[in-house]
Amino acid sequence: MKFGRFLVLCLLVLTTVSSRASLAAPGWYDPAWGYRMKITASSTLAQGGPFRDYSMLVRLGAGQGFVFPHSQAHGEDLLITKDDGVTPLPVEVVTFDAGQGRAELWFKADTLASSRRDFYLYYGNPLASPLPYDGAAWSDNYLSVYHLDDDPGSGLVFDSGPHHHNAYAGLDAQFTSSDTIGGAVGQAWLFNGTTHWIDGDGLASSDSSYTISAWFACWNQFRYGDADFAFSAQTGFWHLSAKRNSTQRVPDAVGNNGYFSWTPNPIDTLLHQYTWCMDGVADTIRFYYDGVEQAPLIHYSSNGKRVYTGLQIGGQVGISSPLYGNTNHFDLMEGIVDEFRVRVGALPSARVASEYRNQKSDLFWTYGGEETQSSVPVQLLAFEASWVNEAANLAWHLGEGSEVGSFRLYRENDMNNHLPISPPIPVLGTEYQFRDVDAPWGGTTYRLEWTDRTGVSSWIGMARLGAHSPFPFALRATRPNPFGSATTISFDLDLPGHTTVRVFDLSGRERARPWTGWLDAGRHEIPWNGTDSALRLLPSGVYILRLETPSGTRARKITKAF
Repeated sequence: MKFGRFLVLCLLVLTTVSSRASLAAPGWYDPAWGYRMKITASSTLAQGGPFRDYSMLVRLGAGQGFVFPHSQAHGEDLLITKDDGVTPLPVEVVTFDAGQGRAELWFKADTLASSRRDFYLYYGNPLASPLPYDGAAWSDNYLSVYHLDDDPGSGLVFDSGPHHHNAYAGLDAQFTSSDTIGGAVGQAWLFNGTTHWIDGDGLASSDSSYTISAWFACWNQFRYGDADFAFSAQTGFWHLSAKRNSTQRVPDAVGNNGYFSWTPNPIDTLLHQYTWCMDGVADTIRFYYDGVEQAPLIHYSSNGKRVYTGLQIGGQVGISSPLYGNTNHFDLMEGIVDEFRVRVGALPSARVASEYRNQKSDLFWTYGGEETQSSVPVQLLAFEASWVNEAANLAWHLGEGSEVGSFRLYRENDMNNHLPISPPIPVLGTEYQFRDVDAPWGGTTYRLEWTDRTGVSSWIGMARLGAHSPFPFALRATRPNPFGSATTISFDLDLPGHTTVRVFDLSGRERARPWTGWLDAGRHEIPWNGTDSALRLLPSGVYILRLETPSGTRARKITKAF
């Protein structure tokens, strides 16, 4: 079960008062959340940073048993903030089992460094409603994130990343609901070596550098002649394997020109993390076993060329599957697969090691005790920012009976520093507004500072202002429709961001992707010649055109006439 929460409206009750010299003292995120717990990443296990856009695993167990009776049944109210206690971070709740007292959740920190290792986990809001999960807990660089916590009998492997590249059980794969087992992180899938395999045909990228990682337990160590494939791409004719074959039990990478083999220690039937970093610029492959880089045992090339030559991912793709996708069923994995990821870009060694330690060690996090709200000297019921014509309108609302004091507004700059934009505003009621005529058109973050009658100050609220755009988000038309050999797809974006245009047939299968990439806000027209991903002309019929943007999704029917 997955829930996401990435809020931009901050409701807050002040619980502590600090001096101006310690404005970073954590406030309380929202009065609706009754409890929180401080979590701190280990300076030893997380070393090597600073890391940017770092998705981290948080496990809750017996030592955090106080969380479960105060939370909703499925963890719908779990929320994580930065060390200020106020700024929310994207969260994915994978599992939350109050009966067994355990949970698995991931969140994305914009920065993990020696000075930025503290976070707050909030819970205890019986009225919280989960927002639809949008993959925000993972960097846009992830082509796919497969936790394998799904029911194998459904045939679906859900992609938790931002691109929604769900994978599916391969042709005649014959997975059942009982093909699960405890993995390295949470639930994992069992592979029987004969009929179980996963089809990742939806994965494709124009990049040539990747990091591909997963946890494997290879059980068919001594069965003659077989190989446990980890990832294979037919178009590039290369594959990565968790075990080369029964006589050379080592991971390898094979391409048109030869192969690499490594010899990690130990090679056994237990779960280990395999990570390949494939650099299409440096034209190299680096392999990590349980977070430690391994020197190649063999580097064979029949023609003197490198094995990996910056090839792209495209065409038929197998995940723990044979090289040629659904055209054969030999060399299938027998054992366990967990936490399979495909990411654009070759990660540095320190990042690979830190991610392994985060997933492996229960000592990665230090968990604080349960904190509750205390006295309420000022009650901020709402604080929000919105565009009114060409200025930002900041509005906040106090509860009745708030103490006498004053407010001051701050705006975030490009250096992530907050600079004052208003004089002190005395507390003289419950409703307040302020216009920021210098608000950047690309959007920004505002903070609200409160100072009591003695001069003691603290942050009490945060609000996010989106980018200014004269264009409402819309998928406007395709011209012509119906169309024959070509059409033009027209749409308006209210915000800049990664945008994807997909074409599906009526069975729900993706047939084409006329556009994927970054677009600015504004009006756009994308030409499409009616061909599929392999540049073959699609047959006539009715299709679904879908536009996916940071602002949401729009879809319409289109007809190809001939």
